[in-house]
Formats: sequence, C-alpha cells, structure tokens
Amino acid sequence: MVLAISLLLFGLLLNKNLSRLRIISVVPAWISAFLIAFVTSPYLISSLSYTDTAWITSAIGILLQFIYLALFHFTHKSDEIRLPVKLLGLEKIINKLVSGENIFLYYPVFLSVLFFLIWSFSGAVLTALISLESLLILVLSIVVKENSFRYTALGGILVSIVRLVFIDLRGSEIFVKAIAFIFVAIIMLLMNVLYNKFKSRIEKNTD
Repeated sequence: MVLAISLLLFGLLLNKNLSRLRIISVVPAWISAFLIAFVTSPYLISSLSYTDTAWITSAIGILLQFIYLALFHFTHKSDEIRLPVKLLGLEKIINKLVSGENIFLYYPVFLSVLFFLIWSFSGAVLTALISLESLLILVLSIVVKENSFRYTALGGILVSIVRLVFIDLRGSEIFVKAIAFIFVAIIMLLMNVLYNKFKSRIEKNTD
C-alpha cells in the first residue's frame, strides 16, 4: 500500500510526463487487498493478540487502503492520464476501467476488510462489525454517489441478521445476545434514516 500511495502521488506531482503512474498504482492496491483477504488473515486468531505481527500489519494495510481510496477519489480525472505512444492502444481499456472505478477499486477493499473481520473476531462481535461495515458502505455510497454500494450494504446487513438469528442467539449469553440485537437494530435504523434522507443522491449515478 505504501508503493500504491507513492505511485499515485508521483503520478500527481509528475502529471505532465508520468500521469500513468496513477493507474499503475491500482495494481499494488489490488495485491494488498488480496494478501490481507487470503494470505495474511488466515494467520489471525479470533482471540486477538495486539502484539501479533499479522494482525498489526493487516490493520495498517487496511488503514492505508482507505487513505489511498480517498486520495484516488478526490484527485483522479481520467482525461488527465497520458500514455506513451506505444501504449495508446490500451487507452480504451483504461478508460473502461476508470469509468467503473468505484467497482474495480472499492470492492477489493470491502472484501479484504470483511475477511480481516472474519479471521479476527467471532460470535456476536463479528456480527456487529459486519453490520457496522455495511453502514459505512452505505455512507460511502452517499459520498461517491454509487448506487451499487447500497445493494452491497443491504446484503451485509442481511448477513448480520441471519447470523444474529441462527448463530448468535443460540450460542451467546443473554447479555451478549441483547447487546448484539440492540446494536444491529440501531445500525438498521441509521441505514434507513440515511437512505431516506439521501435517496436521490445515492440513485443519481444510476439515473
């Protein structure tokens, strides 16, 4: 992720000659998301040890992913990307990728965070965190005006409800059950309020 952020910044600073670095920076960002989801995360344990190198590096990687997303979103303009003459044949492909940047750039991060949570936590805590991630995705859909994120958020909250009813309410203590139920209910209410308030903004991209 440090490499991805560095390439993005160099592409911005050297925009006249090396603007293509901003697109190239996506590759190490993808690799980081893959490593967190499928390579590093299996070494984590649900008991959580904050001195565990795997957990710390994954958490830092996720933090850097969000920094990268913010930089990319607020600085990226596809019409500013300049390619060498020999690579101009790739222009159509790059433009297609850029036009769907929310999909090809954000979803790998969503998945890496999800797998990080799955390997790091368990029980009602995991359910609560999945519902919290769903809320954050909905907020992101408002910020970047991406309607597909709304369906992803709804899918996440549905998974939380299924886990709450069929897993957490069976195995957890009464106090934990109550806290988990209340937390998920609050998340659902917040999502409903946000959607009703910003519905037109979320669906603007689709229209």
